[in-house]
Amino acid sequence: MLVSFPPLVQAQLDFGDAPATYQTLLPGGARHTVVLSGPRMGSLIDPEADGQPGAAAQGDDGATLDDEDGVTSPLQWEANTLVTIQITVNKACRLDAWVDWRGDTSWGGGVDDTLDQIALAQPLQAGVNTLSVFVPPFAVAGVTYARFRVSTTGGLGTGGLADDGEVEDYPLLITAASLPATPTLEVTSTNTIRWQGNPAYSSQLEHSPNLINWNTHWLPEQETAGVNEVVVEPAQATGGRHFYRLVRSPLITSPIPLPPPGGESTHQFLNQTFVHDGIVRRYRLKLPNNWTPTQSWPLVLLLPGHGATVEDFWGQRGGPGEMLDIANTDGWILCFAEAISGDDSYRWFTYNDPNVPVNMDIPWLDDYGFLKSLTTHLMNSALNIDSQRVFMAGFSNGGNMAHYVASKADHPFAAFAMMDSGVQYFVPNAPTTVIANRPLPVKARPVLINNQIDSLQWPYEGFTPGGMGAPSPGAFACVARWGVANGVSGASADLVLNTYSTGATSFDQTHTWTIAQTSMHSPVEDLRPDQAWIDGLISDPLGYALPGWTHGQFMQLPLTHRPVVPPSLRALYPQTIIPDPDKPYLAISVVGTWSEKKWTPSLPGSDPNNEIVLITFGTGGHNWPEADGPWDGNRKVLEFFAAHPLPSPP
Repeated sequence: MLVSFPPLVQAQLDFGDAPATYQTLLPGGARHTVVLSGPRMGSLIDPEADGQPGAAAQGDDGATLDDEDGVTSPLQWEANTLVTIQITVNKACRLDAWVDWRGDTSWGGGVDDTLDQIALAQPLQAGVNTLSVFVPPFAVAGVTYARFRVSTTGGLGTGGLADDGEVEDYPLLITAASLPATPTLEVTSTNTIRWQGNPAYSSQLEHSPNLINWNTHWLPEQETAGVNEVVVEPAQATGGRHFYRLVRSPLITSPIPLPPPGGESTHQFLNQTFVHDGIVRRYRLKLPNNWTPTQSWPLVLLLPGHGATVEDFWGQRGGPGEMLDIANTDGWILCFAEAISGDDSYRWFTYNDPNVPVNMDIPWLDDYGFLKSLTTHLMNSALNIDSQRVFMAGFSNGGNMAHYVASKADHPFAAFAMMDSGVQYFVPNAPTTVIANRPLPVKARPVLINNQIDSLQWPYEGFTPGGMGAPSPGAFACVARWGVANGVSGASADLVLNTYSTGATSFDQTHTWTIAQTSMHSPVEDLRPDQAWIDGLISDPLGYALPGWTHGQFMQLPLTHRPVVPPSLRALYPQTIIPDPDKPYLAISVVGTWSEKKWTPSLPGSDPNNEIVLITFGTGGHNWPEADGPWDGNRKVLEFFAAHPLPSPP
């Protein structure tokens, strides 16, 4: 591409030309050192000795040269809409950009000015790049100004010097919104709720019987222009009062923050949004306090279980000595991603599209596409993530999702960890039983699997749920699935109930542990829910000490639909529990057994680094193992990941 330059002045700097209040003039004005081989917008650039402020933002143009040629946008930007603009650059670089929505003659410092920044170190490729911009409802009608800065490193402010690149300023005309920020809901006689849609938003209907407790309805969807409607389920429209509200989110992908050195508050980013498939997804980001762009960092994507929000899972992994704390001191970037909530609460879609009939309660959603896109978004950001050290860990339904992600040939993860989960065995909410499409892992990868013997949600040996007609693979069946992918001798893909083959183990160790009686509280129904063990609370046939149980407490233990743990397994994981004297229906685990088993790939051509580690507890119920138990899942997961990066490319 031909580049035209006027005779260079001594400074060889490119300045902006927005009005002077926008950091245009020295000493703090936005300026870029002119580097002929560096990035630029459009095809033209002209250096100046200082900024050239003006109402038309064209003061730095020469007599025959207009260097504002890199950004193309509509002539008018309507408030409360999405606007698509194009940025043309000569080479890969990063974009920082701002729009003065309030018209208060600055970018930042005023009310709502945090939304003035529309791009932060956003990666651009050589050629034409498209950027979708949400014009907020509060944008003031009239002429305002935008600044676009490209550079190699990104992360620039509205003013100051950049080592290379270019700055271009533009006047914009904002027009008043034609659609209200808050639409009016209309309830028809056929239990259909309607409103005037706006394609700049995704939205989800919520319902409540009392204006206090709100539940999500259906799934979030991108609104369309014109009339939008949702049909209310009959069960939610009968029997007393019902209230409805529409929760809307503008289709904004949050700029990934680049924190300056400082305290922890500057390194926690709690309300990040990411647009995928026309809906807004949520995530939270934790950077170590010593984060710097001069070194590369490992990334862990963390997935909560069924029913848990991103706030819930973040809180469970927080506190002294917990995962957030460890990551902060040991140098990890953590991303907590959130599932979508429909009529049955938050859950991941952990299987291929089953193509079930349209009357399925909730249709399939491409959660893998979201997680892959979000991970790519983070890896392409200026956080400087090491592509050889990107990992995924999940709990319960989040662990199911990790198993499913591993079946995708294009996933970027170096290793996986699944805490008390398994492989999805049937499609929830289908009108008839639909067996989930649950393919084997595609790539050989190191994997850490944890399961509790007494977990009701993911039975250790697998079982067939009553009436489901689809088996749940147990812990060893999940190991066998990974053994096939990783090249373990003797591993079999035969996942018939309670059938698995993993070959010989290279490591097998059992540990006995004792903990204080104030720890490991569990509901009694989560503690060894098999008939023989419950009988042992009274007769103690295996000789374990079971003090304090009365016949009444024994009768409180439900027996319906409980998998049976065989005596051989019960003997391998002995434990003692006593009733909690202060909390009815809770028990305290006093002593237990846990084991660590490891399989190393042995088939010709397999990589011995792709080991499979199974951690098994004799007690604990359904939870992510914490530091107060025998095996600290927060620390051990990060240690496992640290030991298993992808091999460096040749």
